[in-house]
Amino acid sequence: MKRVLALIVLSVALVGCGDTKPETEAESESEKVNRALGGTEDDVPAFERWLDTIQPAADVDIALMKAFNDGDDGTASLDRLHRIGDESRGIAEDVKGERLRTFLVAYSEGVQGMADAYQAIVDAPADAKIKPLALRLGRSKQRVRKLDLKLLTVYKDVLSPDRLKGLQEHARELKRRADEARGG
Repeated sequence: MKRVLALIVLSVALVGCGDTKPETEAESESEKVNRALGGTEDDVPAFERWLDTIQPAADVDIALMKAFNDGDDGTASLDRLHRIGDESRGIAEDVKGERLRTFLVAYSEGVQGMADAYQAIVDAPADAKIKPLALRLGRSKQRVRKLDLKLLTVYKDVLSPDRLKGLQEHARELKRRADEARGG
């Protein structure tokens, strides 16, 4: 079970890596990304709140993997992942731009799906077959991963080379921590 979970958790190590903070340019990074994803000028504050809310998902995911590998059920981390999914979806639903709202809601639902899949594993009886539960978690993580890749593609188009390099370093650090958490 630990091996399956470790591989699945690693597949979405980038989740929530969107660490955007406005710069002192004419148009902030958040404004550029917001516009590229179909948001309106009025959506920038909601988009920034959504990013702040969703960003810890990767750290929580890694904490869950570590807890599972240590034989713990990760209750606190699991509760936090549920909150991240719920709160980010609430913010996303208030976005006016339809394309941006659709993307943010789907991403938030993906995080909530991960939390639900982890919860199913925690709640499973001791004699339950773990493979179907692990596959469910893997599908949830793959859904978020696809959305994460779309977000990273937008970042490549709008971020400065230095800022993009920093984001890539952040992603590598998340991968390293995920590898370490799974014991690899």
